[in-house]
Amino acid sequence: MVEPHLLIDNLNRNGIHFLVDDGYSRSTVTLTPAELLAGLSVQSDARLRLALIALLLQRSDFAMHVHQALIVLDQTEQLTFKLYYTAAYYLQIIYADQLVDTLGSYEKLPDYFSEELKIERHDSASDQLLQLAERHKEFTGMPLNWYGAYDFAAQRVISRLNKEKEWITV
Repeated sequence: MVEPHLLIDNLNRNGIHFLVDDGYSRSTVTLTPAELLAGLSVQSDARLRLALIALLLQRSDFAMHVHQALIVLDQTEQLTFKLYYTAAYYLQIIYADQLVDTLGSYEKLPDYFSEELKIERHDSASDQLLQLAERHKEFTGMPLNWYGAYDFAAQRVISRLNKEKEWITV
């Protein structure tokens, strides 16, 4: 398993300032996109797993490395990855306007896993994200507010990007 400080360092290097480094020194080790994606998804710390959503929302180009990341994960870890990836996919739709305002432009994430996770098509991405949250409860047996956790990650990303945008214009 990749050390948390190494993941945080690599997130920061990729412009993802979702987590604060807890006093670790900067590492010189650069992870590949697939290693970073896989490394985040297997962490026991929920904040690090949520950082996977932040990474995908800000760097949708990492989607091209998804299948390479899945290869190194076991079946349970793959499911976790697919749940978080799919959450990022729906959040990107829900927050499209805010993401364009803060990022300028971005590539849409491909919908790799909705069908496999049995998410029914709806007019609303929010409804689909709610379905995903219910699937997350079923798969993990953890009756948490997964929708709220996903949404928290997206709102934190957008808030941080807005602040960064303000800092640049000052």
